[in-house]
Amino acid sequence: MTSVGARLNEERNRLDMSMTSFAAIGGVQLNAQRQYERDERYPRANYFEAIASAGADVLYVLIGVRSAMDSDGLTNEERLMMTSYRCLRVDSQGVFRHLLGSLTRKPVAVPGC
Repeated sequence: MTSVGARLNEERNRLDMSMTSFAAIGGVQLNAQRQYERDERYPRANYFEAIASAGADVLYVLIGVRSAMDSDGLTNEERLMMTSYRCLRVDSQGVFRHLLGSLTRKPVAVPGC
C-alpha cells in the first residue's frame, strides 16, 4: 500500500497542479508541501480542508480509498460542470444534452429522463 505522501503526490498530479500551486491552496510553504509528499511531515486538518475545496480526494489521501465522486476520475472542471448541470431546470438540462449531442455528434441520453 502506498503512503499518505505518495497518495498526496498522486492527487496533486491528477489535478494537474504544480507543487507550488498546491502548497498555496493548502496555505503552506513549498518546503512543507515537499515534506508532506516525502512523508517527512504530516499536514494539519485545515490543509486537508483547503485541498478538498480544490478537488483533492482527501479520503483517498488519508486511507487509500477513493470517494464515490472521485472514483470516476473527474477533474475539477468536470465536477463543476456536473454541479452546474444539476442546478439547471429539467427543460434546460434537455437543451444542454441536445447541445452536447450536437457538438459530439452523438446523442446524449440520460436514463430515466
